[in-house]
Amino acid sequence: MATSIFDDKSKKPDDKAISEALGKTKKLWDELKGHVLDEYAPASEEWKYYNKKSGWILTLRQPKCVALYMVPKNDGFSAGVTLSKKAVEVALASSLPEWVKEIIRAAPQYPEGRPVGLDVRKKQDLASVKKLVAMRMGK
Repeated sequence: MATSIFDDKSKKPDDKAISEALGKTKKLWDELKGHVLDEYAPASEEWKYYNKKSGWILTLRQPKCVALYMVPKNDGFSAGVTLSKKAVEVALASSLPEWVKEIIRAAPQYPEGRPVGLDVRKKQDLASVKKLVAMRMGK
C-alpha cells in the first residue's frame, strides 16, 4: 500500500479528491498549507509522484528547499520535514511534546538531515508541525 492514498500516477489529486479523502481534516490541510505558503514566502506548492510505494505527495517549497511534505491519507494526512543537525538540537531542547521528541530521536540520520513525519488528525497536531517547519526553516 502506498504512503499516500493517491497511488495512481496517471491521476494527480485535485481539490475535490483531497476533500473526499481527508473528510473533516481538509480544513486542517488547508490551514497548514496556507500557513506555510504565507509564512515562508516566496513559497510554492507542487505535487510530486515519486513511485508507486509513496504515491502523490504535496511539497511546499521555497526556491532552494522543501519546507514541508504533505501526504494525504484517509481521514487525515501526514506532514513531514527534514531537520538538519542544528534543527534537531533546537527541536530536542524546545517545548515540543515529548512524543514528538521521541519521533525525532527515532528518525534515521541521512546526509540531508533527519526526516520527521507527524500524523495530523486534529487541530492540536498543527501546532507541533508548525514549530517543526519553523525549526526546519531556521526561524
